[in-house]
Amino acid sequence: MVNTLEVEMKLPPEHEYEKYYQLKKGDVYVEIGGYLARHGVVASKEVESSGKVILIEPSPDNIVIIEKRIVDEKLKNVILVKKAVYSVKKRMLFRVDGPTCGHSLTDGLGNECPGNVSIEVDADTLDNILTELGIEYVNLLSADCEGTEIHIVRSANKYMNESRILNVALGSYHYPDNYKVILKELEAKGFKNLRYEPENGTIYGNV
Repeated sequence: MVNTLEVEMKLPPEHEYEKYYQLKKGDVYVEIGGYLARHGVVASKEVESSGKVILIEPSPDNIVIIEKRIVDEKLKNVILVKKAVYSVKKRMLFRVDGPTCGHSLTDGLGNECPGNVSIEVDADTLDNILTELGIEYVNLLSADCEGTEIHIVRSANKYMNESRILNVALGSYHYPDNYKVILKELEAKGFKNLRYEPENGTIYGNV
């Protein structure tokens, strides 16, 4: 029998997060929806010991895998934050049935279905998380969070309005026209060179 998880672990990162900005030594990389740390491992090597990789992940199954990879691969520059990201700080329902790549927040976000198995998780704003970690600037912010990307943008008002998040690569393909709302809000926060690339469902931009 094929072990789906083992197959996924061997695959390359599913998004071209570094298509327009390549991480380098000393950078800070933040990934919301750290999943299996597939891109986190790549980023850890790129930013080297002087940089930081912050993986934010609420799924208990994925957290176990990320923690094991951090230990097994001796990733000294990786910080795991066991939370969801949302526009306000609160406890939220989080769907945990099905493949772990589809685990997602459910409170009023349109992905509630009969039979869903959900647990409660802590959600917080990206502003709060980065402030608590003492992060001054983020060189690259990436996310693929099953349709909550607009809430991620709204959760980072302080950092984005102060141009402290320099580059973004946000998966925005889960709901029709979702990308249009995200592009508008990023533009209002001073991002430039904004583009949505439907072939990989990702919005890119920089300040």
